[in-house]
Amino acid sequence: GLFDLVVASGEPDGPDRLKPDPAGYLLAARRLGVEPAECLVLGDREDADGAAARAAGMPFRLVD
Repeated sequence: GLFDLVVASGEPDGPDRLKPDPAGYLLAARRLGVEPAECLVLGDREDADGAAARAAGMPFRLVD
């Protein structure tokens, strides 16, 4: 109930590839009906989260 949408690998209709592939981020944007550039990815790994965000055309902020 806290989120409008959850996209997870291994779930039905989820992405079939893991980060740094951008498929999951792009799927989330598409399901929410927003452009990738309108999204903000928060992540703790530059090599996975950041790389996937950049490949999807989404801004990224690294959190520790």
